[in-house]
Amino acid sequence: MAIADMLPTMEAKDLANLRANAQRLQDGPSAGPAAKQQAAAAELLPLIDAELAERAANAPPPPPKAPRKTPVRKPKLAAKTGGDKTGADKTAAA
Repeated sequence: MAIADMLPTMEAKDLANLRANAQRLQDGPSAGPAAKQQAAAAELLPLIDAELAERAANAPPPPPKAPRKTPVRKPKLAAKTGGDKTGADKTAAA
């Protein structure tokens, strides 16, 4: 089975890794036995890119973000005033 035939069944992580390796091979020196690998990489890159584009087009849209819940704030309690009508502070009477 050729690598091109396996592209639709590959995991996304493996496909990304294969693309990075093919790109690295294509960008490397073309002397010696690497020339054959470069030719194979040059053939695979458009197929890999097409598979990645198809997956991106068929991917479900991301779920909408839930609205941020604002915490319920308790109302501030009014300061209690004593029943003393003279205005004298009871705590300083000692």
